[in-house]
Amino acid sequence: MSATQIVDLQRKLGSPILKAMADGKMPGKYYVPVAQVPEGIAAAVGVETSVVRLSQDSLNHIFADHPERGLKVEDLRAAIGVLRTGTMVPDPKGSIIALGESAKSWWRVVAKPVVAKNEWWIASFHRKSEKSARDYIRRNRTKGRVIE
Repeated sequence: MSATQIVDLQRKLGSPILKAMADGKMPGKYYVPVAQVPEGIAAAVGVETSVVRLSQDSLNHIFADHPERGLKVEDLRAAIGVLRTGTMVPDPKGSIIALGESAKSWWRVVAKPVVAKNEWWIASFHRKSEKSARDYIRRNRTKGRVIE
């Protein structure tokens, strides 16, 4: 992905579109490209693109179905950074779990590949304690499951 494409994704994250989606003000079903996984990760999974999308349905699930988490659009913007810089662990179900620190919080972000359609989708994101995230990484590194 070129520097121009990365800047474009960052603009979309800061745009009113994402906020409108989160507030339920976008009619119909929408998605926006919001991040990228490292190209080596995409290739290892068998997906040609590294661009990760976020659907209206996933955003509604994250915010509306789990209000106890207190997550906001700004949190999503912070969490997405770990898809590029975090530690990657393959999930047994085929997704990639990215763990890392962004904007002074630790995050667990799950990106799901759809190989047949050559797509990546954000499935979830959660705040984690640093201890919990580091323990998860350490356990999976010991098992040889961390992709670096």
